[in-house]
Amino acid sequence: MNARMPTPEGVIRNEATTPLILASLAIAFCVNLLPWQGTALLVRPDFLLIVLIYWCMEEPRRVGSATAFFAGILMDIAEGALTGQNALVYSLSAYLALSFRRRILSFDRGLQVFYVFPILLLGQGVFALQQLIINTPFPGSAYFLRSVLGMLIWPIVCWSLEFPRRQPQKDEIT
Repeated sequence: MNARMPTPEGVIRNEATTPLILASLAIAFCVNLLPWQGTALLVRPDFLLIVLIYWCMEEPRRVGSATAFFAGILMDIAEGALTGQNALVYSLSAYLALSFRRRILSFDRGLQVFYVFPILLLGQGVFALQQLIINTPFPGSAYFLRSVLGMLIWPIVCWSLEFPRRQPQKDEIT
């Protein structure tokens, strides 16, 4: 959505600043690197991917497939994964988010989850396929709970990233 345009909820937002975009991506990157263990690691949503999808839709001229690819390479290096695994998933997801952004942004946050979920699920599927190709055992169907949890936190992530850009409405000004 363009700057100073109302959201489907009727809230007017200012344009996102570069420091806000970089800080949100850095925080999501750090949350991904927290020492998750056991079941929490298995079902942890990919916070960086969720934030990338958000910024690809909200600021497509600033955040796109190249940014997603670079973030994926950084995540591959940080996780010690085969270089390019996260980069491929992030780039593909960013491409899909950019392709469907007008359609997705026409809905409120509650309905957007039904478009974001397939993007997250496809990303998880591509990552699982990459793991199977290199003979890593399949973690089971619980692995795809990451996409479900990512879908559930989508409105929270959107609200937290929109809050700093929110412009007060006339009735809120004292």
